[in-house]
Amino acid sequence: QVFPHDRPIFVRIKVYLNTTAYKTHITLKIYNSNLETMLASHDFEPDGNSLVPSETDTYEFQVQVPANFLTPGKYYLGAQVARQMLNNRIRPVHKLDHTSEFEVYDNGSLLSQLNIPWQGLVHNPLIKWIRLDKNKE
Repeated sequence: QVFPHDRPIFVRIKVYLNTTAYKTHITLKIYNSNLETMLASHDFEPDGNSLVPSETDTYEFQVQVPANFLTPGKYYLGAQVARQMLNNRIRPVHKLDHTSEFEVYDNGSLLSQLNIPWQGLVHNPLIKWIRLDKNKE
């Protein structure tokens, strides 16, 4: 699939747990074209409520990657279901890596309008720049 850089990307993850699982969590990973991990996001991060017993059921998540976050290029998705063990180590129960290739393309960014190449692996236009007047102190 192909996505414009200035639109959010939605990823849907659906998992069936066939036994009650304690301290189980789900991780979404995004890999770059060199298969290096660019992003790892866990289902418990928004509210801390997932590292609790999970009953036998089907769990479905929609994960939103913000607009203007990934630079143009090819990426791959990965996901894993893992359990936190008594010694606090993480044990993957099921893992899919480097699946679902997708591409982000420049949809007419200011960078392309100024003929400036994208740099880095992620882009964040939310970083604030404030021009300081050198005459004011």
